[in-house]
Amino acid sequence: MKHILTALLLLFMSTKAYANPVFETYIQWIVENSELEYNGEPLPTVTVVSSDYIKILAYGEITVAEAEFNGVELADIVALYKHDDNTMIIPDTLDLYDWNNHYVIVHELVHYLQDINGYYELPEYVKCRVKLEELAYELHVRWMDEVDHPGERPNSLFLLMLLNSC
Repeated sequence: MKHILTALLLLFMSTKAYANPVFETYIQWIVENSELEYNGEPLPTVTVVSSDYIKILAYGEITVAEAEFNGVELADIVALYKHDDNTMIIPDTLDLYDWNNHYVIVHELVHYLQDINGYYELPEYVKCRVKLEELAYELHVRWMDEVDHPGERPNSLFLLMLLNSC
């Protein structure tokens, strides 16, 4: 299955986002494994940016500049979903054609489905956006377990700190 999905993902660059069979396959899996719904809405576009630029998008330009000035290393951003323009932002260091990185697709598609299901407007998520990560991590780990993905699972302490940060 992983080789078929990788081959299908290779088609992404020459296929419009709404016709991406890999995204649709993972969306179907997410819907089957959660309360999220999908009714054929336009799929997110994918934008590839530098690792430095994705940090600016995630943390803000001032925070990144202050961290550099103070010699503080900010955590790398694996990917991010921007709900304001339905875009999945991927750093140029991440090869989405590699099946080993598909957990990133699953994680970001959870955020996309949260968006189209109205989660981004719910008061508890407006107040604390990081709460959106709980379901995304839960499903991305479940997917990794189901497909016997060899990759490292998110650190439990990291998740505990992240999910209790607001």
